[in-house]
Amino acid sequence: MQRLRGRRLARVVAWLEHRAGEALDRAEAAAQRSGGSGARFARDEGVPLSTLRALGRPGAAGLVSELDPDAPTRCAGSA
Repeated sequence: MQRLRGRRLARVVAWLEHRAGEALDRAEAAAQRSGGSGARFARDEGVPLSTLRALGRPGAAGLVSELDPDAPTRCAGSA
């Protein structure tokens, strides 16, 4: 029973990965048609432009630039 369940799960994951690949291919083709770079990112996977600009500013105090589980406790008093 476990093997059957595992095979079904593997097929579902493979199908989802295939569908995601197709979506990326369509998005890449559409971006290239409209003069974009065709970078392989889904629409919601990129970092917002405003965040990129804020991180690029010298002395961007208060912005967490790396994932750190203790950052909220360390940065709580500095805001």
